[in-house]
Amino acid sequence: MPIQVESRIKHFYSIYRKMKKKGRAWTRSTTWWGMRLLCDTTGQCYELLGLVHSLWMPIEGRFKDYIAMPKSNLYQSLHTTVMGHEGKMLEIQIRTQAMHRTAQEGIAAHWLYKQDLKGQPVKAEQLTIINMLKSWDSSAVASPEFLEEIKRELLKDSIYVFTPKGT
Repeated sequence: MPIQVESRIKHFYSIYRKMKKKGRAWTRSTTWWGMRLLCDTTGQCYELLGLVHSLWMPIEGRFKDYIAMPKSNLYQSLHTTVMGHEGKMLEIQIRTQAMHRTAQEGIAAHWLYKQDLKGQPVKAEQLTIINMLKSWDSSAVASPEFLEEIKRELLKDSIYVFTPKGT
């Protein structure tokens, strides 16, 4: 299976947030870097997870499956922490190349990879919302019509579901 392996140094703010959330001070065991494995398919992600867990002991409670349950911003990845070399914890992210593009460039980046009805890639200039944002000026932004048009464009592919109470 062809994979791409990357090492990454965690951002200071990410480490700070994790320390604050867990109420912990910085220690020598604080994980400063991690590994990212990129593959082609979702199935390969799970195969790689099995391989990683067969090589290193997984740390209990340190596994997240954002592929089966993506975050609200469509982020998808498998996260696991294992006991690595010399007893040091190693955080590993496993995702497909497409998932990585979303993680690195955001949801909007996926618009550039969509296809039109003929199977041709959609160009940024074909996207109404992009053109609207390119042409805005400060007076138009304040208008309720502009904001309503942005909402309509962003939510046009959404499905609304209401409870029996209407919420």
